Amino acid sequence: MRCWLAVLVLSLALSVLVGAPASTGQGPAGFDPCTSWAQVNDDAFGLDTGFDDSYAGEEGFEVAVFREQLYVGMEADNRYGARLWRTRAGVVAPSGQQDWEEVIADPAGRPFGNPNITQNDHVDSLAVFDGYLYVSTANGGASTFGTQVWRSASGDPGAWSQVNPDGFGDIYNTNFKDMQVFDGWLCGGTRNPATGAQVWCTADGVSWVRKNRDGFGRPEVVTVWSGGVYNGALYFGVQDRGAEPGAGDDVARLYRARSLDGMPTWEEVYSGPPGSRRANLLAALGGYLYVAVRSPQGVVVLRSATGDAGTWEVVSAPGMGPGGSASFDSVVDGAAVYNGALYVAVSNTTTGVEVWRTVGLRQANGLVDWTPVGGSGLGDPHNVHAELILFHGDLYAWTSNYAVGQQVRRAHCPAAQQVVLLIGDGMGANHLAAANLYTGRAPAYQSWRRAWAATYPAGGRYDPVRAWSEFDYVAGDATDSAAAATALATGQKTAVGRISASADGVRLFSLADKARALGRGVGAVTSVYLSDATPGAWYAHNLSRANGYAIADEGLWGDPNTTGSPATSPYYGGGLGATHPPADVLIGAGHPAWNGANYVNATMRDRLLADAGSVPGFAFVERVAGSADGGPRLLAAAADPATARLVGLFGGRDGHLEYRLADSRGANPENPTLAQMAQAALAVLSRRPAGFVLLVEGGAMDWASHDNRLDPAIGEVLDFNAAVQAVADWVDDPATLADWSNTLVIVTADHETGYLTAAPGAFPDRPLGPVTAQALALEKVVRSTGRRASWDDADGDGEVDAGERVYWAWNSAGHTNSLVPVYVRGAGAELLAAQEAEGEREAGERKEGGGGWDPVRGAYVDNTDLFRLMDAVTTRAPEPPQPEPPAAPRPTIALSGRDAVLTWPAVPGAVAYEVWRGRTMRLNPGDPGATLTVVPAPAGDPVHFVDRGAAADPQQNVYYAVRSVGPGGKSAVGPRVSLAQARAPYRAYLPLVGR
Repeated sequence: MRCWLAVLVLSLALSVLVGAPASTGQGPAGFDPCTSWAQVNDDAFGLDTGFDDSYAGEEGFEVAVFREQLYVGMEADNRYGARLWRTRAGVVAPSGQQDWEEVIADPAGRPFGNPNITQNDHVDSLAVFDGYLYVSTANGGASTFGTQVWRSASGDPGAWSQVNPDGFGDIYNTNFKDMQVFDGWLCGGTRNPATGAQVWCTADGVSWVRKNRDGFGRPEVVTVWSGGVYNGALYFGVQDRGAEPGAGDDVARLYRARSLDGMPTWEEVYSGPPGSRRANLLAALGGYLYVAVRSPQGVVVLRSATGDAGTWEVVSAPGMGPGGSASFDSVVDGAAVYNGALYVAVSNTTTGVEVWRTVGLRQANGLVDWTPVGGSGLGDPHNVHAELILFHGDLYAWTSNYAVGQQVRRAHCPAAQQVVLLIGDGMGANHLAAANLYTGRAPAYQSWRRAWAATYPAGGRYDPVRAWSEFDYVAGDATDSAAAATALATGQKTAVGRISASADGVRLFSLADKARALGRGVGAVTSVYLSDATPGAWYAHNLSRANGYAIADEGLWGDPNTTGSPATSPYYGGGLGATHPPADVLIGAGHPAWNGANYVNATMRDRLLADAGSVPGFAFVERVAGSADGGPRLLAAAADPATARLVGLFGGRDGHLEYRLADSRGANPENPTLAQMAQAALAVLSRRPAGFVLLVEGGAMDWASHDNRLDPAIGEVLDFNAAVQAVADWVDDPATLADWSNTLVIVTADHETGYLTAAPGAFPDRPLGPVTAQALALEKVVRSTGRRASWDDADGDGEVDAGERVYWAWNSAGHTNSLVPVYVRGAGAELLAAQEAEGEREAGERKEGGGGWDPVRGAYVDNTDLFRLMDAVTTRAPEPPQPEPPAAPRPTIALSGRDAVLTWPAVPGAVAYEVWRGRTMRLNPGDPGATLTVVPAPAGDPVHFVDRGAAADPQQNVYYAVRSVGPGGKSAVGPRVSLAQARAPYRAYLPLVGR
C-alpha cells in the first residue's frame, strides 16, 4: 500500500508542476447534465429466478450497435446461460420490454441451441466486423470446451454460425474478451490460466491466427481484460495471475502492437504499482487515451497523449475522490465518449454503480474535471456495475444487478456547440412588462421556458418571505454588475466590485476560460463601454471593476498590462495574470474620442488601428463622426470570410451608446444597434469549428434605470429584445450549422435596477398601469422622495395623493435584491427545470448559492445555477471522424485449367495492388519464402490476377494475400485465399470451424 500511495502522490505532484494552468481553480460543483436514467426493459428481461433462487439474469457485460439496433449481452448462467437481446427493428428509443427481442437462444432457451449451458456461460464480447456481428462466449465450469466465437450477418435468431474451433484449439482458453477491429483484422484476447493469455485475430472472419506468445512473454499474465485502438496501435489491458481470487496483489499491465503483420511485437507500455491488479482501456478524448486501474483506495484513472511508457499521468483521485467509491474492488469497465465528454461507470457493490463525467480539463490540483452524474446505482442501488454505449443520441447503461436482474437505463445528456448568454443589465420583471405594455405584445423569447433567479453577492441572501412582506427588504444587500456577472461567468459568489475573482482576491475559472481550453471562440458585445463590469467578468479577471484599462487590455490582447501598467495609470491595476488567447470578438462603447473616462484610452485605440493593418484576420471597426453607417460597416467586416477576430469600438458622450427611446428616436446611426453587434459576433464566431460562447449585454437600460427614466429604459429593452430575436433567427437559419439541439440561449438580468413598481410602496407583483406615450410624458420627480413616477398630479403639488391615478413608480436609484426573470431555450434547457425542482424541495433553506421557493414567483434558482447549466453543456466539440484506411481487397479464387485466378473489387484511390504468395496459412508480407507481384490498378472493376501454372500439382496448396497501395499508404492485408479453397471450399474451412 505504501508503494501505491508513493507513486500516486508523486504522480499528482508532477501533474501539478507540469502544465497545470495557474489560472484554473477548482470550480463549483456542477449539476447533473443528464436529465434522468429511465429504465427501458423489464428486470432481467423478464427471466425468472435460477436454480439457486438468485436471478437468472444478473450480470450485464457487453454492448454493441449493429445495423441500427442496440444489442446487450448477458449472463444468466444460473439457469439459461448466455443470452443476447436487441431492440426491435425501427426502435430508436426503447421505453419498455415490448421494444426488445432475444436473438441467440432457441425456444428452449439454449444459447445457440447448445444444451450444455456451462459451455456458453455468458456473452464475453461483441464486435462488428466486415458486415457481421460477432459474439464470443465464456465457456468454463464443470465441462470446459473453450471459448466460442459466433457471427451473423443479420443478427436474427437462428442465423448464427460458429467461426472458431472451441477455445481456438485449447480448452484452457475459457474467455475471449473485448474484440477490436485493427489494421484489417478482428482481434481479441483470451483468459488462459494454464499457459497465459493469448491473442487471436482473423482477417476473413473464419480463419484465425495466433498473434502473441503466451502471456505476452509473461506466464503470470493470464487474462486479456480490455482492448482499444488508439493512434494507429492496438492495445490490450491485462490481468495477472496474482489478481486471481485468493492470490496476492499484482500489477496492471498494458500492451500494444503497431502492426499485426507476421508475429507482432507487443510492447509493454504501462505497468502499475502493486495492487493495481488489471488495466481497463476506456476511450480517447481530446487527444488522450484514458485507462483505469484498481487500487486499494478505489479505482484510479490515468491518461497519456502518446500511449508510450512513462507518459501516463494520474487524472483522478482514488475512488474518484470525495463522494466516490472507496472499495478495493472498484473498477471502471464501462466507458463511452458522448457529446464531447467521457463518461465512465465505476463499479460499487455498496451503494450502487457510479457514473462520472469529464471533458478532460486539468484542474489546479493536476486532476481533471470529474463530475458525478445519475446518482448511485442510476436509480437503483442494486445496480452495481454498468456498461455504457451511445444509441440514437442517448446514453445507455447496461447493468449488473443481483437483486432483481439486469436493467437497461437510458439518459439524455445534452451538449451545446454554441452558448449565448444575453443579459439585460438592471432588467427586472417590470421592465419587461413596461415594454410589452408599450408595444402591446410580448417578444417571442418570453414564451420560452421561464424561471426566476436570485442575484445576491457573497455573504448575502434572499429571503422570499421578507421580500413580499417588507417593502424595503429587497432595496438592501443588493449585488452589483461585477459580482453578479462573476456569478454568471464562474458559478462563484463574490464581493461587490470583483471581476471573475473571489472575495479574497483569487482568480476564478470562468466559462470563457473553459471555452478557450476547449479551442472554442469567446465573444462579448455590449451597449456600454466594452471594459464595463458585465463584459469584463466574461473575458477578464481583476480585483476591481474600476480598472477599465487593465480589463480592456486583457480582453483585447490577453495581458492586463499590454498598453500600460499601474505606473502609467491606476486603471491598469488589479490584474490577475494573462488570459490567452484574448477574446475573438469584442464590440462595445467607450471610444476615447467620445468619452475620456477609464474605459478605453487613445493608446489602445491607436494600437487597434495598427493591428488592423498588420495582423492577418484581424478587423477593427470604430465610430466615425458624420458617418451614419456604423452598423453596416461592422456587419461588412464580420461578413468577410478572412475575419477571424473582430473589435468594434463605438460610444457616446456618457460612455454608452446614445439611448434609444421607446418610440425608436435617439439612437445614433454612427453606432450599431445591439442586434447588429450580436449579428456581427455570430458571423465571426461561427467560423470556429469547435463552437463558441458569447455574451450579449444590453447595458444601457441599467443606466436609464439608475436615472429613473422609463422612456429610455423601454427603448433599451426593445433594443435588447431585437438582439435576442437576432440570435434566435441565427439559430433558426438553415444556412448555419446551429440549431436548438446544439445551441443553448439564456436570457436574464444581472440584477434589477430602480425597483420599478405600480406605485410608490407597491410590491412588484401588482400590475403596472397603462404605459403609453402620454403616460411617459407624465413621468416626473415625486417631491418628497426624489424618485420619479408617472401619475396624474391633479393638484400640481408634486406628490402622489390619494385618488390620483398612478401608472408606475421608481422606488430606488440603485440595484435591488429582487428575483430576476430567466428565459432559456435549446440544448440543456430542461436541466434548469430539474434545478428548479431541487430549489422547491429545499424550500425554507437559506443557504448561499442555492435556490428555493418564493411565495409569489414559485421555485427559483440561483444565478450561479445558470453558470452550472452553461458549464454542463459546454463540452468538447465532436472530434471529426478519422478517415478509414483503404479497405483490404476481398479476393475470391477459382481454377482455370492449370492456372489460379484471383478476382477482387477495385479499392477507390488505389494505384496498385500487392499480391503475396506463400505456402502457409499465416502468410504475411515479408514472410520467408513469400513472393510478391505488383498489379497496376486497372481502370475498371473488378481486378484480376492469374498465377500461371499454380494448380499444376494437385497436391500443392498455395496461399494468397492481397493489399491495396494508395496515396495514403498500404491497406491491411486482406483475407487469405488458397488453392484448397478453389478445389474444395467447404473442406478448406472445415478444420478451422469443425468440432
